[in-house]
Parts: sequence; C-alpha cells; structure tokens
Amino acid sequence: MTDRPTELTTTREEDIRTRLGAATPGPWEPGDVWLTAGLIFSATGERVENGGATHCAYCHLGPPSWSGRRDINGTVMPAHQHRNPEPYDEHAVSSAGGELIAYEGGGILRTEDVQFVVNAREDVALLLTEVERLRAQLEAAEELLKQYVDLAAVTHKYPITGGHDCLGENHSCAGCALAKQAQEHLDRVREGH
Repeated sequence: MTDRPTELTTTREEDIRTRLGAATPGPWEPGDVWLTAGLIFSATGERVENGGATHCAYCHLGPPSWSGRRDINGTVMPAHQHRNPEPYDEHAVSSAGGELIAYEGGGILRTEDVQFVVNAREDVALLLTEVERLRAQLEAAEELLKQYVDLAAVTHKYPITGGHDCLGENHSCAGCALAKQAQEHLDRVREGH
C-alpha cells in the first residue's frame, strides 16, 4: 500500500488534472443508457438487404443521438445510437457521449477510467480538504479586511495628527497594527501555510 499525500501539492494537483483529462469525458451517469444498432430497415419498417437502409431497430424512439459506422457483431456497418428511455443494467456506467464506461460483467473498459476511479476516493478527499483550507483563509482575510476598514474609518480620519494616534496619547496606531497582522496573514498564505 502506498502512502497517500495529506495535502494538495502542485504535483498531486497535476496528477489529478492528468487523470481527469485522460478519462472518458463526462458527465457520467448510472445505467446502460445507449442503444446502438445497425441500419437494416427502410423508413416504412421493411428490412433492407445490401445497403440502402435508413433506420435501425431503435428509430421508433426518435431521432438518433449519433449516426455513423460501428462494428455490430463483427461487421462494420452504418449504425445509429439512441438514448434508452428505460436504462438497464444498474451496475453499468455510461458517458453523455454515448460510451459505455463500465458494466457488471466486464468491469471498467478503459485503463484511463480505471485510474480515474481508483484515485477518486483520495483525490476528492484532498480537494475537499483544500476547499476547506482556502475557505478558512478567505474568511480570515475578509474578517481582517473588515476590521481594518472599520478601524480606519475611526483612527485615520484626523489629519491634525497625521491620522495616527488620533487621541494624542502616544499609543501605537491600531490601524497600522492591524495592517501588519493582515500582511503577516498574507505572507503565510503565500508560503502555503
């Protein structure tokens, strides 16, 4: 068993992007939702031999979502693909592009999709942890900015004292202290902490 990273490094992010780019395009959905058949019928439903067919066995479902040439039972022929109104095989996964990703008897069909699925558990957990971390940093930055703006509205409006230590009590400027705190926070964010 390999050790899994606990934070989203640049390398890990690149790995996730590579797996995502190599996987079958989505969206994916449960069930075998596509019906593919060769063109063997006329528009009136008569079986046509030796070419000239314009319809497949599923054309009664409406216009095809895809039309082209496909290997149908060992013969490459003109074919249509239709969306099945009642998907079957609840253990299958289909892509919106008309591809079968996985099915119960055969598993996941492409190696790239296997890698995507196998790593998804850890990838999603890492990405969610990163989202939480970034949200916390954003909330902290927003709160500091809010405090700074609120304080600046009070302490930096007296020009006679240069806007600092407006009460003349020789105190350090709270606005400047908050600005320093905000800068330290931004420095930590840039360093990745």
